[in-house]
Amino acid sequence: MCIALQMREIGERDMASPVTDMVGRHLKVQAALRKERQMPETKEALHIACASFMPGCTFTASAATEEELMKKVAAHAARDHKIAEISPELAAKVKAAITRR
Repeated sequence: MCIALQMREIGERDMASPVTDMVGRHLKVQAALRKERQMPETKEALHIACASFMPGCTFTASAATEEELMKKVAAHAARDHKIAEISPELAAKVKAAITRR
């Protein structure tokens, strides 16, 4: 909805005083602007910090799904820790360390 139309609709309401009316209109217009600028909703990102199960490692990663995150972790493990295959025990530790952001 156009901001000018919203302002006209807001201005048609009766308020207790001119100051209250201005403040009320300002707040409503600001809320409409914020809503207009909002990005589309996205899924909450999953996050992992390798240091939570491999002390001293600074690697962190985020992804939209657990599968994507596990691929990043596997690539990191192979590259930086020389772990060719993620064992079920390590996978369980990794999954337990995943947080939502």
